[in-house]
Amino acid sequence: MEQTDTLEKLRELQVKYLMEAEELFGPKTECNFAGVMPGNVSSPKFCYAAVPYDRSKKAFMIIINLSNAEKNFKDGILQISHEVVHMLSPEKDDNDKAVNYLEEGMATYFSKIITDRETSDQEFATSAIKGKEKYNEAFELYLSLHEIDKDAVKKLRLVNPSLASLTALDFRQTDIKIEEEMIERLLRKF
Repeated sequence: MEQTDTLEKLRELQVKYLMEAEELFGPKTECNFAGVMPGNVSSPKFCYAAVPYDRSKKAFMIIINLSNAEKNFKDGILQISHEVVHMLSPEKDDNDKAVNYLEEGMATYFSKIITDRETSDQEFATSAIKGKEKYNEAFELYLSLHEIDKDAVKKLRLVNPSLASLTALDFRQTDIKIEEEMIERLLRKF
């Protein structure tokens, strides 16, 4: 697949996967989104930055490692499906609103179920997750929350739609039966 074909396909998948993420985790908040951009990055990222085609404007964008996605399209699926979860309630880079373990766990979980489904390779995402200790911990924490209440994130986002600014009080305002220690672990900044 050529670079332009790969990038176009990933842009199409971004739209599809975002709709699926909204069904699973609740609707996204409003944000200015510039799209999926290729970048010389070791791992994909969701960021707020100057728009490449108009440096005077800033917007949220997904930056992917296009060369990895071209070599193995499974990696492109894993990258884009993970990053779309960060589109649900993006925050401008601000230390007080940095991504927490809950959001990273959601993104890792979502990328695993999408990659497993789309590639029929149950080991690809599992191997990628286990190779990154923090992502694996976030994934396991999310799985524990999902086991307690599969709609926990939707319930939390009804109280506070911003994943990065969720608090222990937000958890208490739902009917989710969860221990304080687990809430603290989920809300730690990643």
